[in-house]
Amino acid sequence: MRLTARAAIKDGKASKRYTLVNGVPKDMRPSAGRTILVSIARHRGAEADTIRRDMKRGFSDATLRFYLGKFQREGVVTAVSVITA
Repeated sequence: MRLTARAAIKDGKASKRYTLVNGVPKDMRPSAGRTILVSIARHRGAEADTIRRDMKRGFSDATLRFYLGKFQREGVVTAVSVITA
């Protein structure tokens, strides 16, 4: 059985893999955003769960989603949807 993208997302079998375009910007101060970029650089093809494990305790999911969206809009990070069936 072949899954469509919508069905895979509904079943929880789709995820995004994040990769850096040109590495971590050198002029970035130490912050939550820089920590996320370092985590993506460390794990090639990092998923949100992988990045979340590298964050400090108490790091919110909303903050992670905010920074991943921001970095995608700025062109620092690219995301590819992966469907596993």
